[in-house]
Amino acid sequence: MKITTDVLANVGYLYMDNQQPIMKTITSEDNLFNFDVDYSGNLVGVEILSLTKFTKNYNTELIPETVFNIVTTQFKKVEK
Repeated sequence: MKITTDVLANVGYLYMDNQQPIMKTITSEDNLFNFDVDYSGNLVGVEILSLTKFTKNYNTELIPETVFNIVTTQFKKVEK
């Protein structure tokens, strides 16, 4: 898993280990995430649309475990 950030745009991207072609993008109900999924519905990556909600002490250091847990929870809601 890898996380990249664009502080000026206030976004980040979480790359999953599964680097398959993206079939579609699904937006979470709270509009905080865009989930990229492959043809089998597996998560390929996640765009974090409000990076500052997941930063530590107002700097750009992301807390990967927190982001991953939130993303996993949100994605499960979208799958239903």
